[in-house]
Amino acid sequence: RIEVPADPSVVVADTVGAGDSFMGGLEDGLWSEGLVGAGQREALRAIDAETLERVVRHAAAIADITVSRAGANPPTRAELAEA
Repeated sequence: RIEVPADPSVVVADTVGAGDSFMGGLEDGLWSEGLVGAGQREALRAIDAETLERVVRHAAAIADITVSRAGANPPTRAELAEA
């Protein structure tokens, strides 16, 4: 089990898209770790806690940026890199 607490410094402007952006970030994080695709099923099943936490933190960072502005407006890669 891992826990990734919310960032208390995030000022929420709009929660629309929070879950969608988190799930998109989760998929992006898994892809970045090379864990997406039929050929990666065993690797995904064997994901370690450190990698899983890194992926979830990535997803949470995307959701943080999304909720900090009006509308379902997820960040670009450049914005995420600056965060």
